Amino acid sequence: MRRITLPLLFALAAAPAFAKEPAPSHDPRAAFAESDENKDNRVDREEFHHRVVEIFFHGDGDKDGYMTREELIATVVFPEDFKGADRDGDGRQEVFTAGRLGVHAHSLGKDGTWKRTEIAKGNPAPYPDGGASEIGTGFVNKARFYATVEPFHGNMVVVYRQDGQGQWQRHVIDTELSNGHSLVVADVDGDGTHEIVASGTRGGKHV
Repeated sequence: MRRITLPLLFALAAAPAFAKEPAPSHDPRAAFAESDENKDNRVDREEFHHRVVEIFFHGDGDKDGYMTREELIATVVFPEDFKGADRDGDGRQEVFTAGRLGVHAHSLGKDGTWKRTEIAKGNPAPYPDGGASEIGTGFVNKARFYATVEPFHGNMVVVYRQDGQGQWQRHVIDTELSNGHSLVVADVDGDGTHEIVASGTRGGKHV
């Protein structure tokens, strides 16, 4: 269950547990502590379900069973979550995609046209064994990095960092995923450096 709850808890970190309580800080550790009701250092299925129900019930201001865009933003969306997505610093977030043909950033120009820029080719093996299937971006010492699962639904976690010439260098940091299907980049411990959480759907090792 842990491989399912961790990425979602990051997204729900700052949502209030009760309507009259102030919203806690955007801190995954605080969210975990609030959700771990029996204090056994894990969030089980019932605790996770309770957390989600509480968040969306109290976010639904008019209690009509639906959340408007404004209610959703006020409840579970935080501007700091998307700072890393502004790749070129123009104030607009890019869309990142990963597939068998590589990792790309998609930018919407002021003229309304989209531009696709290759970040990396992913796993260098020939098609269809190359490329990547997940992409996340974060910062270490204020320097951007990209993290991927490679190849497509593969076994590797890979980090790309720029060298002194501005080229993105590929570093394989894990080769033990099994059918990698999810990757989240988040500052888990609040120290300003992003961590990587990756998971697979098969085998004994998932996170």
